[in-house]
Amino acid sequence: MLRAALESKVAPIYNPPARPQRPFEADYRGATDAPGRPLEFDIEGRPLVAEHIVGRQVVGGADVALSPTRFDAVTEAAIGNRPQGVSREALPRDAAATYELKRGPDGLVRGILFDKNISEQNYPKVVAHEMGHMIDDLAGKFVHFDKTGPIRDVVNSDPRLSKIIQFNAIPGLAVAGAAYKFIPVERDPFADEQTK
Repeated sequence: MLRAALESKVAPIYNPPARPQRPFEADYRGATDAPGRPLEFDIEGRPLVAEHIVGRQVVGGADVALSPTRFDAVTEAAIGNRPQGVSREALPRDAAATYELKRGPDGLVRGILFDKNISEQNYPKVVAHEMGHMIDDLAGKFVHFDKTGPIRDVVNSDPRLSKIIQFNAIPGLAVAGAAYKFIPVERDPFADEQTK
């Protein structure tokens, strides 16, 4: 029986350091004619058509994060169900959450499970992390979170994912505005805790 899980280990969860935003003009040369007008294309020229746009959304505007209030809609559209709070015992050992793949009677069943007792403060961090595993799985490859380009390139050019969520000039999957940003990293910081 197939069963795979990518989990967030119980580890100190922290807010990464703030990064300066790139000037709008650096990504959209000559596109400053109508401040506040919705952007029609990402910085590579692909149409912005998804219901959920993470990053720049309007001419001259700042990056906009994916709010935790949108997690349910994004995961339901992507994998058919919402992140689900479960007892700690239902999760892999020492995990605060997991992105799970298992074989069901009609094919693969995907899900994000998180500790139902997780704090309100940590929920966005942990679930956003698992959403990163979801994107890796659905894209069929590990999306390198080492800079904005790869996730934007992979997701925005994917025929299925790009209808659900698109990234536009923001580093990685950002959530909850200034409160927390799931920024790109070259490695999973939670994985280091597994080896200690």
